[in-house]
Amino acid sequence: MSRLAIIEPMTLVGHELRQALADHLDLFSEVDLYTSDPDTIGTVTEAGGRAAMVQQLETDSLGAIDLAIFCNSRVDVAALESLPSTATRVLIDPEEPVYGAIAIVAGVNSAMAVGERLLVSPNPAVILIAHLLHPLLQLGVKEVVAHVLQPASDHGQRGLEELFEQTRAIVSMADERPDSVFGTQLAFNLVPWSRSTQQLNDQLAEVLDNSIPVQLLSTQAGVFHSVSAGLLVRFDEDPGLDGVTDRLRQSCRIEIAEEPDFLGPVTAAAAEKVLVGSVLPAARSSYWIWSAMDNLISGGASNALAMMSAHLQG
Repeated sequence: MSRLAIIEPMTLVGHELRQALADHLDLFSEVDLYTSDPDTIGTVTEAGGRAAMVQQLETDSLGAIDLAIFCNSRVDVAALESLPSTATRVLIDPEEPVYGAIAIVAGVNSAMAVGERLLVSPNPAVILIAHLLHPLLQLGVKEVVAHVLQPASDHGQRGLEELFEQTRAIVSMADERPDSVFGTQLAFNLVPWSRSTQQLNDQLAEVLDNSIPVQLLSTQAGVFHSVSAGLLVRFDEDPGLDGVTDRLRQSCRIEIAEEPDFLGPVTAAAAEKVLVGSVLPAARSSYWIWSAMDNLISGGASNALAMMSAHLQG
């Protein structure tokens, strides 16, 4: 049994992680919560259905930790380096690449987590695309073009609050509209994504072992939760529409939406799987695939716990 530390447990993905722990408590002898946020130190909350208190993060408090999950996109480097050399570290969607960290999408390249001490649960967009492409590999995928719509919750609680305040200001016709997070009006709008798409391309290439050339574009969307994507997938030989949809249906990580013509971020919010909507033929043995996924659950907490489980049981 291992001792687990959750770093920054009061973030959006930290909240989902603490809830999802209930199904994984058999892996841990103890779960400790740590934060450097003075506003949440001392907060009594829960982890896996058990009462827990958020403690102040101090580098000398991590000496007995076996596993640590970092739930803040801005990784606390001092805390990361203060962990014992034997401890396994999982970083959930860090803003900047971390040298030596291996990107893992559970169910796609889980085996790579075995024996490693520094793991990354990649950006939700990478997880979404990897789950879509993995079952299609045997059909001979030649190339992929993907356009991803990122939600406001990609920027944490501050992103949600700013989008809400912008929406309220527009509806009430107020002049002041906050834009410190997004730099402009995001409500009812689409703007370029502020983070590096190259990092997503690198993570996807690592997860898929460079087996498929993927061209990826990310756009910031004026929606609160869930990442969605349109993929144009080109095959060496045309597998047929039924061939594509049958392969997607066979994946345990994917669910075909009940109303595929109306699939969007709202439908995917709180869903535990990747939802696939329309699959449409295109030119030259190609198909359009529309999909959406909860970025905090499937694209964050569930992936982090599944990859850690694979690591421990490997």
